[in-house]
Amino acid sequence: MKSILRPLKFVDLIDLDIQGQEHEVLKVAASDVNEKVTRVHIGTHGEETTGADVEKGLRAIFSAMGWTNICDYPAQSKSATPYGEISFEDGAQTWLNPKFR
Repeated sequence: MKSILRPLKFVDLIDLDIQGQEHEVLKVAASDVNEKVTRVHIGTHGEETTGADVEKGLRAIFSAMGWTNICDYPAQSKSATPYGEISFEDGAQTWLNPKFR
């Protein structure tokens, strides 16, 4: 992620779905993401042993940077959404960087 972002001045959206490695990748690249990226949408995976830990780690990273969460639907859950209750096998989180508002 760091090498992808390095030559870029600005990124409007990162849509990330990398099979349970989202937290590890974003943990390393957090400062670069914070400086250059407006929003991040993440597909999380429903593995019972690691899915919740990945989701929790992502919340910690983005919260520490002061980003705004606009959706957080945990994997393996039924969640109320603007479209009614939906059963999620995999989860989704979307975060907005307040620097770009």
